[in-house]
Amino acid sequence: MMATDLRVGRRRFVSVVAACFVCTLTSLAFAQTDTALPSPKDALSGPALLNALRRGGYVIYIRHTSTDFGQNDEAMTSYDDCTKQRNLTEQGRAEARAIMQPLTGADRIAPRTDARYVKPNDRLSPRERLEIYSRSYWFRVLDSLYDDFPGLRAVLGQRTFHQLSRAYLADCPSRSFTLRNLGSRLADWLELHPKYAGKRHAVAIEMVRLEWAHIEAFDNAADKVLGPEDLLELGANFRAGLQPHVRLLELQHPVDDLRIQVNRASDERGAVSNAALKQKHRAVTGRVRQLKPRQIFLAVHRRNDMVYYRRIEADEYRLLGALRDGRPIGGAIRYAFENSPASTNEQRSKLETWFAAWAELGWLCPPKEKEVKR
Repeated sequence: MMATDLRVGRRRFVSVVAACFVCTLTSLAFAQTDTALPSPKDALSGPALLNALRRGGYVIYIRHTSTDFGQNDEAMTSYDDCTKQRNLTEQGRAEARAIMQPLTGADRIAPRTDARYVKPNDRLSPRERLEIYSRSYWFRVLDSLYDDFPGLRAVLGQRTFHQLSRAYLADCPSRSFTLRNLGSRLADWLELHPKYAGKRHAVAIEMVRLEWAHIEAFDNAADKVLGPEDLLELGANFRAGLQPHVRLLELQHPVDDLRIQVNRASDERGAVSNAALKQKHRAVTGRVRQLKPRQIFLAVHRRNDMVYYRRIEADEYRLLGALRDGRPIGGAIRYAFENSPASTNEQRSKLETWFAAWAELGWLCPPKEKEVKR
């Protein structure tokens, strides 16, 4: 069955230059979105700056920490290739470490943080100025994790989720230029830190796996599609790959239903009263408590820039996984139906139905060379 689709928010193209290597510690520049950068003589300050910010329409640029100007970054083509970028100096790394160190329980920078390289002004000490950047970094990455895992918030509750987020980001700080990858290690980390989920640990891990698959399904590439005409004659050695945006999950709890319910409640925010929202929140919380173990197989995929959750059979799950791993179709089918109670005719009928659906959904693509197995 096709589960109800989930409306997906904007992609995270926000660079973690502003969230990972954040902040040159000299200035914070403001530029109107529809005008050229102002000259220094036109820079606002004091009440005029505060009033302008309140009116909105500005973008805040926070520069990275100190870099090596002896390196040439004009040939840079990818954030993944550091050899063609202007890398941080030792001083820049120290600045980044100071900014990215965890805040105290009161959301303050650690008292003994070295801030000697930051200039004071007539209102703020070096440490107070550094704290502005540190808090900006931490509030941004915490907000990003909050946005990416609404289902986990529903499973754990807001307070526990906040505690988990701070502990996770302290152990697994961002190592990517994009906030999109912030939660990539959360499932593995939560496996090793069950105390943050308590009795809901198993459900919490499966919700994280689902929500990370959701992110990948939305952002991953879409290769050339194999259409019905490419699937007319399938010999035993025929190979097909699985689209990178199709993510396969074997789960022991129906967390997809819970995630859809959470998404619907979020969509209705602003359209209903606070009392109604609280009632819906209580209903979702009750649904978590009542969630019973039940094995499901799920394909999380993208179509027309929307993410869908599609329940599939165990045999279909095994076949898709085998094709994804590069097996020829003959071997993949034998693997999928190994120990299956389905008769030969039933298997043939299932294969016809599955391949027709996959062709319509555009799930199959030519195999990549590295995927091909003999």
